Amino acid sequence: MNRPQPSTPAGLLPLLLLLLITPLVACASNGRSQWEQAALRDLQAVRQTVQRHHPGPVDERNPHFEGWLAQGYDKAVEMASQVNSEAGYRFLLQYYASGFNDGHLKVRFDAQSEDWQWPGFSVSFNGGRFLVNDIIQDESQETLPGTGAVLLSCDGRPIREIMLEEIIPFYFGVQDLESSWARLAPRLLIWDGNPWRTRFMSCRFRFPGLESETQVPLEWRDPPPELSLEQLLSRATFGARTAYGIQALSSDMTWVSLPSFGPRTPEEFDALNEIIERLPEYRDSKLLVFDVRGNGGGNSQWGSNLVRQFWGRDFASHVQSQSAGNPVYAEWRVSRENIDYLKGLLPALEKRFGSEAEVTEMVRQTSQGMDQALEQGRDLFHLGPDASSPSPAAPEPANPVKAQVVLLTDGRCASACLDFADEVLLMPGVMHAGFPTSADTLYMDVRSVRLPSDNGRLVIPLKVYRNRRRGNNQPYVPQLRFEGDLSDTQALQEWLRDKLEISRD
Repeated sequence: MNRPQPSTPAGLLPLLLLLLITPLVACASNGRSQWEQAALRDLQAVRQTVQRHHPGPVDERNPHFEGWLAQGYDKAVEMASQVNSEAGYRFLLQYYASGFNDGHLKVRFDAQSEDWQWPGFSVSFNGGRFLVNDIIQDESQETLPGTGAVLLSCDGRPIREIMLEEIIPFYFGVQDLESSWARLAPRLLIWDGNPWRTRFMSCRFRFPGLESETQVPLEWRDPPPELSLEQLLSRATFGARTAYGIQALSSDMTWVSLPSFGPRTPEEFDALNEIIERLPEYRDSKLLVFDVRGNGGGNSQWGSNLVRQFWGRDFASHVQSQSAGNPVYAEWRVSRENIDYLKGLLPALEKRFGSEAEVTEMVRQTSQGMDQALEQGRDLFHLGPDASSPSPAAPEPANPVKAQVVLLTDGRCASACLDFADEVLLMPGVMHAGFPTSADTLYMDVRSVRLPSDNGRLVIPLKVYRNRRRGNNQPYVPQLRFEGDLSDTQALQEWLRDKLEISRD
């Protein structure tokens, strides 16, 4: 017997289907998707937070800052109509924050998407070229370029044009920094849902030893389960972080690994303190290398402690006082929230560095001075020596360091790592080797603010440097440039031995 089939009222099935397939982009009465509305709310919060708490809007020496604050916001609001997914939401926020060209002004999301595809290989940037690496081929792929092939164009567009239009603006790059190009080059062949990116059909390559060019179709696919996006980006740029430690590689060569100035665990904290304590033992090495590969910053007090321990407080202070230019000082953006944040730091600083430490005293004085400035209605609080009154010359103490000192960097050296480079490269005879560093603006010392969507945080700097010897977004370029794989520590050690004629005993 045939059973009667339940009937569906007219119009109900399409409605049920709509509810099933569009839960995240359900349209509100104004016609905007959930993600577009979240993006607009967060964009407005970013603009207002920067306006109220960042030194840029009241910095008379940087009249261009407010241009992007307003015009970049208007452009991002215009782009918001294309946001109908979480990926679009994320990349629109990143676009606005990236436009400030400031490594300290960012949006950070609580969860990072692992939904991405690639064509089975990635590219890196070195020596001005985009080179194929990290090839993983399966049976379904008929054509892949070989390792070392040079990527020239995709879908008829030059690679440099694509970097400037689709990569640099969305991934916190600065177009004039080689380190940004090296860090972001692997993104060229990663599809991550960014609606302002192109999913290329094919690319042209020049193979090693050949002058002719070859067109290669791209077959986009999911990555193998064992390959995360973070791993791919690390392998295609500068490699994984090293571990803290001091190695006496021979009687003539000492290697000091400083992968961060923000130790994350008690073990890392103890290891960094041990390095500082032991450094004077190695002043007579023929060669001592400060290896800061992977060091993206942290607290500058660590770097200052290293310099003063190794060269001695008297000698280091003398060299710094005799450097050309007016004394460096800072101006802090005055707001109640900024003051409360600094006051909240004091217990942790006292525990980590001591109540009398320079950084602890600086934060204490700054928060107190900002309180007074707030009562007086001032936007900036000046902390530091009077720029018009340089300190008098003092007799030069003896330099206790006999070693040839080398600072070894990759393109991740930023923030407190650059502050360390400022101090180390000021010392007599120090050489710089490796890869050009990253760079930062004159805006420093950050705090974070929760976004209204509760999807992440906005990170903003609180102070602006005055008279800093290193200019705005100015990297350090090494005297000795290493063109090989910067993650290969042994190769780097052999290269430095040869360059500086250090024995291998």
